[in-house]
Amino acid sequence: MKRIIAFVLSVVILCSLAACAAPQSKPAANNNAADYSQVYAAVKKCRADTEIYGDYNGARNFETEAVKAAASDDAFSQTNVQVEGVDEGDIVKTDGEYIYAVNGNGVVIYKAAGAESAKIGTIETAEDQYISELYICDKTLVLVENKYTMCYGMREDVKTDESSNDTEKTIAQFYDVSDPSAPKLRETVGQDGWQLSCRLYDGKLYLISTYTVWSEPDESKPETFVPSFYRDGESIVADCKSITIAPEGESASYIVVSSYDVASGNQLAQRSILGAGSLLYMNDRSLYLASPRFEETYSNERKEDVYTVSDYTSRMYTDITRVNVSDLTVAATGTVDGLLESQFSMDEYDGALRLVTTVDIDSYTVYKDEKHGFENWEPAEEGIKTTNSLYVLDGSLNEISSVKGLAEDERVYSVRFDGTFVYFCTFRQVDPLFAVDLSNPKAPKILSELKISGFSEYLHPWSDTRLFGLGNEADTDTGAVSGMKLVMFDISDKANVTAKHTLELDGTNYSEALYNHKALLVSPEKNVIGFGAEGKYLIYSYSDEDGFKKCAESDLGEEWSSSRGMYVGDFLYIVSDFGMKVLSMQNFETVGTVEI
Repeated sequence: MKRIIAFVLSVVILCSLAACAAPQSKPAANNNAADYSQVYAAVKKCRADTEIYGDYNGARNFETEAVKAAASDDAFSQTNVQVEGVDEGDIVKTDGEYIYAVNGNGVVIYKAAGAESAKIGTIETAEDQYISELYICDKTLVLVENKYTMCYGMREDVKTDESSNDTEKTIAQFYDVSDPSAPKLRETVGQDGWQLSCRLYDGKLYLISTYTVWSEPDESKPETFVPSFYRDGESIVADCKSITIAPEGESASYIVVSSYDVASGNQLAQRSILGAGSLLYMNDRSLYLASPRFEETYSNERKEDVYTVSDYTSRMYTDITRVNVSDLTVAATGTVDGLLESQFSMDEYDGALRLVTTVDIDSYTVYKDEKHGFENWEPAEEGIKTTNSLYVLDGSLNEISSVKGLAEDERVYSVRFDGTFVYFCTFRQVDPLFAVDLSNPKAPKILSELKISGFSEYLHPWSDTRLFGLGNEADTDTGAVSGMKLVMFDISDKANVTAKHTLELDGTNYSEALYNHKALLVSPEKNVIGFGAEGKYLIYSYSDEDGFKKCAESDLGEEWSSSRGMYVGDFLYIVSDFGMKVLSMQNFETVGTVEI
């Protein structure tokens, strides 16, 4: 169903943009604002060129690649992240002694003590603030929240006074949890815009939000067209020198990025980029923002009877902005053809950015009867042509190499970069898993293409010779999805990748882990795979001899309850909306339950 919804949304967005989009070229250079007047002019142009329908994330906006394992310290598990060492926020976190869990408008704090585990503290927040995720760094707990006042319609009726400008904010609250039973609020910081994502690296918190100029801007009031930052109730408009205007930006929306020292709560840097970004990837060096862009061209204008006839071609591009993590300066911009499936579709290795995209080219003919004010269109006989591409870009985001035209009439469903290799699944009726050698960035080499039924929504390196996939089984003739499945690929011979073991989960059709990697517990070291699915938490182990084995099935209490699994020492903790269950890692039997 979510695939259908995504497709319908993309069609609506493309149709709405078609009337106003003009052919674009690749972004060429950075464009830092000289003054607020220049920013005002750029915002006005964006608002005039396009209708504001909000931000469209051309790929699923759920975060992210653990290079080899979910955690570097096997004493306790950490959030399943994309880049080892770059933490991503989640609704449950542990420091190996305590467990912090979002629950409603607050946070519940548990002591992780096996059968003696207990709830020891709580944090309550305002009702109009939604806690999206947590971070724990030393003795500081960070709550990332979205605060909003919904305005319906196209927001042209929103006044430009101070209260109406507070439509959407991303807020971070820093709590001292030296005594977890009595957490103390230290600082509250924030910025305009709805949260896009966040990261925690080297003791620094990175807040990333999307801020749209909904109302008519007033040139004499920068706060009506420039995002603001907040600290303990005080606000300040973004420094003009920290604003960058994207070369090919079409939207009156900013990506707002700020970094904070977690220990002190002080802001270290800020950057607001007008017209760029809806998906991101971050490592220890760079933060990449990817933004989809629609382009329509026409040619061969001619007369046929009473009609003026033109042939049109439309497609999507992805504009990319690279930001230096150290000081949030914009380092480069570039463009690739097609759309990214998720943040996993991007990866930086040895200074080169690698991407996998799906390319849709729609050709059609438009007939205009100018006398009667009538217009009609006819799709091309071949319809929409879909292929997939792999790109390698240098530090300036110029193309080093590419492989195009892969898996015709199929779309990318999952991608995993693993050092000098990349694996990605496309799907229509069957699931081809591509293995590509990127050891020579100037000459990517496709080594194998394994076709099996169904498709993997998520891929995870299990070992040097095994690749785990979580996805769905599907009919090979119709492509109809029949339920979830687990698959372990044998990648020992990259030129002959095979499916070592597959397990279909009969009667199980939905899991948050299918679209949110952070909902998945996967630890090759502990030989455990866990995720919530339709009111239960399922735990599996794997061996080459026996394949996947179900170790436990724990009732969560409600079908759509959010849940997370994690281990601390010899115990596995399952945290849901209704409390926490404690299982022994030896036999996965329940040894304790903590109710909220």
